[in-house]
Amino acid sequence: MRRNPAVALTIDTESHPPKILLIRGQAELDVVDGIPDEYFQWNGTYEMTPEQRAEWEAGVKSLYDGMVRVMVKPTWAKLIDFETNPAHRHRGAHAATEGTPARLNTHTRRRTRRPA
Repeated sequence: MRRNPAVALTIDTESHPPKILLIRGQAELDVVDGIPDEYFQWNGTYEMTPEQRAEWEAGVKSLYDGMVRVMVKPTWAKLIDFETNPAHRHRGAHAATEGTPARLNTHTRRRTRRPA
């Protein structure tokens, strides 16, 4: 991504009828020491007891020295919503609406690990 920051993302729901967000844009990489707080916040949807959560967070922190925050600045976006726009059921993605969403963040793990 450092050499060619052009990226394309697809984000969709697991339920039916699907909602699909297509994004093209430029990625910016931000090396972060440790684990960013938002990583734990975004992964907070899993059902865990407080004890399981604390154990999971400690496990993540023990595996990785840091992460790379990937920030995508959209240059193009398309939302395909089969639930609220019945036209999508018949015409597919070609009937989707276009717009520019806010900056999105996602994470990739660094390949370095702490010594055992």
